[in-house]
Amino acid sequence: MYQIYQRKHFKIYKADDGIILHNSLYDFSQAHTHLKSVKQAKLLIQYSLDKRIPRDLSLYLLISLLRINSGQHTKEYSEKIEELIDNKKQRQTYYNRGPRYRMSGRSCA
Repeated sequence: MYQIYQRKHFKIYKADDGIILHNSLYDFSQAHTHLKSVKQAKLLIQYSLDKRIPRDLSLYLLISLLRINSGQHTKEYSEKIEELIDNKKQRQTYYNRGPRYRMSGRSCA
């Protein structure tokens, strides 16, 4: 594992299984996450530095954002991320079942 990028206190490492993003303000075991690309890591760094939480981020990237911001310095920010994660987990998925199931007065069996 070797460092390939650093911005402020965030470091990106290249590992055998992908990319590791670490917030060096905190212990490695508490504030790191595994990602697929450097682009994703840089995006999370930017969001973290700007204290932004895009609502269209995947659940995996939201959890990663939470992991790298899990310290006392970012408590309010972390709570907002957790709230969005909980909302995404509770959201029900809508499935369009097609016109066959919408016919009135007919059995769909």
